[in-house]
Amino acid sequence: MRNRPGMANLTRSVFRRLMGYAVSTGLRNDNPLTGVPRYRLGTRHTWTDDQIAAFENCWPLGTRERLAFAILLYTAQRGGDVVKMRRSDLKNGVIRIIQQKTGAEMAIAIHPALTRALKAGPANGLYLIGDPHGRPIKRAALTRLIGEAAKKAGLPPKCVAHGLRKAALRRLAEHGSTTKEIAAVSAHRTLTEIER
Repeated sequence: MRNRPGMANLTRSVFRRLMGYAVSTGLRNDNPLTGVPRYRLGTRHTWTDDQIAAFENCWPLGTRERLAFAILLYTAQRGGDVVKMRRSDLKNGVIRIIQQKTGAEMAIAIHPALTRALKAGPANGLYLIGDPHGRPIKRAALTRLIGEAAKKAGLPPKCVAHGLRKAALRRLAEHGSTTKEIAAVSAHRTLTEIER
């Protein structure tokens, strides 16, 4: 489980609760998982403004790479939600989605830079970002697309797709947004994560 610490932590929590139940019903005298530490979860690199500029300089408007980048950066959504965004979700200057992870219904104002990227295309298929033929893609394909494009832009391997979400939230904080305003964009369940 070392390569999947989040899953290891979930497994630990489930078994700890199960053992707690066994103690409360008299099936066990102790909970062997009490005191077992959680795996420390890593953090993703937050793209800097210089890295964002380097990517944009390498990938002009009209490229699939720039479109994927713009959707990630200017919606501040997770890759799994970005690949599910359809053209029909765009209405009256807003993208409407339901986040996979939280179930939160989101209405995200379309940033002018995202409008430019969407107008420049490519615009084939039902989804905002698909494969070169417009077919839907999975989150892993989006992650690969951004990773390969970042590498070609001369950026370090730590510049990954999820780091663009973090960069968007960083920018909101730097421009004076409160934690609650940032949470309205990110749909984090707790303010602790946003404050971090």
